[in-house]
Amino acid sequence: MSGAPAADLLYSQPYDVLTEQVKGGRLVGKETIDGVEANHLAFQGDDVDWQIWIQDGPQPLPLRYEITTKTMKDEPEFSVRLSRWQPQAHFDEATFRSNPPAGSKKVASFPTSCGATHP
Repeated sequence: MSGAPAADLLYSQPYDVLTEQVKGGRLVGKETIDGVEANHLAFQGDDVDWQIWIQDGPQPLPLRYEITTKTMKDEPEFSVRLSRWQPQAHFDEATFRSNPPAGSKKVASFPTSCGATHP
């Protein structure tokens, strides 16, 4: 599991990232999320347990994702609902082009952990 909640779903191969620390899992059953039938799956790991609801049918899109962090006090949970999917959406390359304001400077690196002291 990555550092930011739900970031695992953004990888090109999310299954590989989501299951790298899984110790066990099961199909909980069928449930309805926002009026859509979904398959509810639950997985357990040493540090994190997570659940995902995948749309049933020909477009298996994630509809809900929940994470429970077992290594932190009170085992905090994070939940996200995903909706209004547009699987056939097309974007122009310019949509992702950076247009920094005048006077901006490119940084050589960016801290990857909060509170870390860098030499």
